[in-house]
Amino acid sequence: MSVNSMIKAALGDIAPVYPDNYTGNDPKYFVFNYSTTGGDFSDDQAQYDICLVQVHYYCPLSINTVELRKKVKHKLSSAGFTWPDCTNASDDEYQHLVFECQLAEVIDYSEF
Repeated sequence: MSVNSMIKAALGDIAPVYPDNYTGNDPKYFVFNYSTTGGDFSDDQAQYDICLVQVHYYCPLSINTVELRKKVKHKLSSAGFTWPDCTNASDDEYQHLVFECQLAEVIDYSEF
């Protein structure tokens, strides 16, 4: 299963989930992005792709997100990601919560 599919499966029952950006009108939604770096080098080759994941949750200021924060962390962790950090990046108009976590994917060099 791809990283995109894993994130969508983990969080899709909470709110719509979109990769990279979203320009629609949903009042509550997730947007995610990730980068990769090599990990656990052996014989000058990375054995893992470490995915550095950011999941952004947007919603109106009027919504209480205390329980949602716990739920998102649990769902991402249960899906195989590391336990997320959460940063509040809200402004005067909208709540913006940033969840950061990682996922290690084994590199299968026989595919190349």
